[in-house]
Amino acid sequence: MIILLASPPAQQRYIRIKNNWQTVWFYSNLLRNSVNSRARDKAEERQCNS
Repeated sequence: MIILLASPPAQQRYIRIKNNWQTVWFYSNLLRNSVNSRARDKAEERQCNS
Protein backbone atom coordinates (compact mmCIF):
# COMPACT_ATOMS: atom_id res chain seq x y z
CA MET A 1 0.00 0.00 0.00
CA ILE A 2 2.80 2.40 0.96
CA ILE A 3 4.66 1.51 -2.24
CA LEU A 4 1.55 2.26 -4.33
CA LEU A 5 1.09 5.69 -2.76
CA ALA A 6 4.79 6.49 -3.17
CA SER A 7 4.48 6.72 -6.97
CA PRO A 8 3.27 10.18 -8.12
CA PRO A 9 0.44 8.98 -10.43
CA ALA A 10 -1.05 6.91 -7.63
CA GLN A 11 -0.82 9.87 -5.26
CA GLN A 12 -2.56 12.13 -7.76
CA ARG A 13 -5.28 9.54 -8.29
CA TYR A 14 -5.73 9.19 -4.52
CA ILE A 15 -5.95 12.97 -4.06
CA ARG A 16 -8.46 13.27 -6.92
CA ILE A 17 -10.63 10.50 -5.45
CA LYS A 18 -10.46 12.11 -2.01
CA ASN A 19 -11.43 15.52 -3.44
CA ASN A 20 -14.28 13.94 -5.38
CA TRP A 21 -15.61 12.36 -2.21
CA GLN A 22 -15.38 15.65 -0.34
CA THR A 23 -17.26 17.35 -3.19
CA VAL A 24 -19.95 14.67 -3.27
CA TRP A 25 -20.31 14.86 0.51
CA PHE A 26 -20.47 18.66 0.42
CA TYR A 27 -23.18 18.73 -2.27
CA SER A 28 -25.24 15.98 -0.65
CA ASN A 29 -25.18 17.97 2.61
CA LEU A 30 -26.17 21.12 0.73
CA LEU A 31 -29.03 19.28 -0.96
CA ARG A 32 -30.22 17.74 2.31
CA ASN A 33 -30.13 21.14 4.02
CA SER A 34 -32.16 22.80 1.27
CA VAL A 35 -34.72 19.97 1.33
CA ASN A 36 -34.94 20.19 5.12
CA SER A 37 -35.38 23.97 5.11
CA ARG A 38 -38.05 23.70 2.39
CA ALA A 39 -39.90 21.10 4.46
CA ARG A 40 -39.62 23.36 7.49
CA ASP A 41 -41.06 26.30 5.52
CA LYS A 42 -43.99 24.15 4.41
CA ALA A 43 -44.62 23.01 7.99
CA GLU A 44 -44.61 26.63 9.20
CA GLU A 45 -47.03 27.61 6.42
CA ARG A 46 -49.39 24.84 7.49
CA GLN A 47 -49.26 26.04 11.10
CA CYS A 48 -50.01 29.61 10.05
CA ASN A 49 -52.93 28.54 7.85
CA SER A 50 -54.59 26.33 10.45
